[in-house]
Order: sequence, then structure tokens, then C-alpha cells
Amino acid sequence: MAPAASAATAPAGAPAAQVKPDANPNSCISTPTQWGYAATTTRIIICNTTAVAAFVNAENAFVACVPALAATIKDVNDRNYDVLTSACFLAAYG
Repeated sequence: MAPAASAATAPAGAPAAQVKPDANPNSCISTPTQWGYAATTTRIIICNTTAVAAFVNAENAFVACVPALAATIKDVNDRNYDVLTSACFLAAYG
């Protein structure tokens, strides 16, 4: 058998990220915005990453999201965990 015949075919490209059908990254972004938090690039990435990760494991995605969003708020006294938890819940569970 020729060497080329036994070589594995390289994938054409990475598969598109799948978002869990009921995950809602847009609500994750808009919830903190309604409470006065800016829709920063970092927060948008966290919400979108949470929605994608929820496709694999929603609970782990949710648990990772809350401290990630909290870390984007420098002043500890300005962190409203009710808002952040709600945003992450929407991103992970819809």
C-alpha cells in the first residue's frame, strides 16, 4: 500500500461552536446592562462562552460564569451577585 493511501485525511476546519437551544447569551448581556453595568467586550465573551459551554454541561458553564462576570467589576462593593447570577443563569439555561 502506498504511504499516501494510509494517511489520515486532515479535517477541513474546526466545527462551528454549538449553543444549547435554550441558552440565551443576549439576555446574559442585557441583564447587567439594565442594572448599569456596561456591555464590555469581556462580558460579551463570557456570556457567549457560557452559552457555548452549556451545550456540553450547563451546570459547569453556569458555575464558571458567575465569578468570571464578577471579576470584570473591580470594586467589590459594586458587585450585585443577584444580577450576575441571573445573567449567567440565562446564558446557561435560557
